[in-house]
Amino acid sequence: MKRKRNSEKSNNLREKSAGASSAISKSGQSAAVTRRVAGLSADQATNITRNRQTCSDISSDENEDAQPAKRRRVSMVHTYAKKVSNVEYECNVCSKAIRCSVDSNASIRRHLLNVHRVDDVNPKSGEPKLIIQIDPFRKSKLDEAAIKCIIVDSRPFGDFRKR
Repeated sequence: MKRKRNSEKSNNLREKSAGASSAISKSGQSAAVTRRVAGLSADQATNITRNRQTCSDISSDENEDAQPAKRRRVSMVHTYAKKVSNVEYECNVCSKAIRCSVDSNASIRRHLLNVHRVDDVNPKSGEPKLIIQIDPFRKSKLDEAAIKCIIVDSRPFGDFRKR
């Protein structure tokens, strides 16, 4: 008897949802589907649909503000050498296998600079070095002040060294 009632209820719900399936809400789901799943009234289903729209609006705002991940800079070494494993490169010029530390390409870079005279792989070759010069009079005044601090205040020499 209970089985018969349950099957009749489910048939009624199917008929109702089939008739109302043409009404699609803004979120892309029909209100009938929402009512069928939860067994809710039309007002309750509308409230759920509005809540879903509110949540989707918030998430779309977050997606618009999200910054794309920055890509790592690719080394010029990879144009002259192929990475064989995590610790080994193969030179494309002479086919020699060069071992490096994990996640390092210093050895293959040194090989390319010294053996093949490839200047593209040197990271500082294109950047001019900034040289700051202090006039001699000012340098002598700074030296005197440093010596006075060392003697009078018993300061260590390390306080005045370049870092």
